[in-house]
Amino acid sequence: MLIQTSSKSQAGIYNFLADPSVGAVGTINLGVHLPIFSQITGFWVTELVAITGGAGATISFGLITTDIAIPVSTVNNLMVATVVAGFTAQPLRGVDLEAAPLRILNTSDVTMSIAVNPLTAGMLEFLIFYNEFSQ
Repeated sequence: MLIQTSSKSQAGIYNFLADPSVGAVGTINLGVHLPIFSQITGFWVTELVAITGGAGATISFGLITTDIAIPVSTVNNLMVATVVAGFTAQPLRGVDLEAAPLRILNTSDVTMSIAVNPLTAGMLEFLIFYNEFSQ
C-alpha cells in the first residue's frame, strides 16, 4: 500500500490585548489543528510587539488532543517554558525537529501556556511545519 505524504505549514498571530482572558495564567488553544499521525518538523515563534507581564512570567508551547473524550495537554513539547524577558533578546525562537520529527498519534491543536504571572501586552507570530500522511 502506498502512503502519500505532503509537507504543510500553518501560521497565526496571537495578540495578548485582544485575548478575553487578558493573558491570564493557564493554557490557550491557538486554533491550529493538526491531523492524526502528523509528524511535526519545526515550530517557530517571533515577537512582533514586546511582551510584558509580571515578574518571571513564562510562555511555553505544546499540543492538546482534540479527538478523545478527555483531552490530553502536553505543555512543553513544542517549546519549553521561556521567561518572557528572554524573548526580547531573540526575535525568533523555536525548535527544528527535521532530524527527529515529533509524531502525534491523535488529532491535536497547538497551545500556548502562560505560567508564574499573567501577561499584559504583546503580540506573537507562530509557525508550525509538519508532514501529513494519507492513503
